[in-house]
Amino acid sequence: MKITHLVTAFTALALLGSVEAGDLESGLAQMVSAKGDAYVAARDAVVAMGDAARPTLEAKVKGAWTEESFPTLAAATIALARIEHPDLAKRLDRVEGVDASSYLRRRRPEPECGRELKQLGADAVGFLLERHLKTFDRYAFTTAESLPKGSTADPEKLASEERIALRQAIVYALAESHHPSAFFVCRAVARDANEVEPARLRAAEGLGTQGTDEALAELVSLQDDASMLGSVKLAAIRGAGRIPTAGALAFLQGRLAGSSDERRAAVTAIGAFGSYLGWQARGAALAKTGDELRASASAALVAIVRSAEPGVTEEVLLQALATIAHPSSRDALAKAKADESLTPAARSLASRALERVDMSLERQGK
Repeated sequence: MKITHLVTAFTALALLGSVEAGDLESGLAQMVSAKGDAYVAARDAVVAMGDAARPTLEAKVKGAWTEESFPTLAAATIALARIEHPDLAKRLDRVEGVDASSYLRRRRPEPECGRELKQLGADAVGFLLERHLKTFDRYAFTTAESLPKGSTADPEKLASEERIALRQAIVYALAESHHPSAFFVCRAVARDANEVEPARLRAAEGLGTQGTDEALAELVSLQDDASMLGSVKLAAIRGAGRIPTAGALAFLQGRLAGSSDERRAAVTAIGAFGSYLGWQARGAALAKTGDELRASASAALVAIVRSAEPGVTEEVLLQALATIAHPSSRDALAKAKADESLTPAARSLASRALERVDMSLERQGK
């Protein structure tokens, strides 16, 4: 046994005595504050309590997740996951999508594991939080020794790409889980200048996936922050397109007056926001609200068609209108097509948009 493993084991035994004495809160506090081997020891001491700790941990993670409670509740979620699903620990110690022996055999030999982690579902949230917050640097990325036999790839380059892929995949999977921790992880990653850019973009979009007013407020703040990386600001616009509220649509409409990049991103996001299929999936309870919001989203895009200078790639605009495919846009575009007060370019664009919308409506049976 390696010396570091012995240190970890003995430390865990020492901590176990105090935790078994009933001080679960102290054990979780040590998990929050500790790093490296000390963290692993603190975690193992709490996990060693087993089923006896489950009721307390289960009650704790159902509590209110706030900025202040997040570290402790994350630690509780980690411990509970390891107690309830010990089999997943080994599964996440080797993620196929960032294992060079696997991804180098793909048609596109690049590390990618977002879908893989998402498919693990809610049971994996604790393990994802742990990897993100505490043990990311302990993951076994590619080295010269582990490089698949016969490969001529640069192991350092592969390891760098694997780190980026795993970092953004963890954020993506947490966001898709809709776990209470996802908002706090996404907010922190999006704002962290030390994080890799792909993870920050995933985080901004992931805020939108949460679909809450709190998430929208954070996206607005990101977009309005003059010091924020431009790509993150654009990702915040895309994220807002996932939030099914009037406030999100108003935010997106406001971005139509921004730079050309913001305008293009806003048009795409408005299309996603008003998606017929997206609202259909939300169920009958939101059908009336969805119809009203989709009509407003469509009207905002038709107004761009009518303008002499759309300011966005025409295909982006046509695709967004076809994605929404609200019946009201059919009449509005027909009127724009026949409106002689508009420029020939605007009328031509209206004609092409009408064709695309008609095709989408026909697929819907309308």
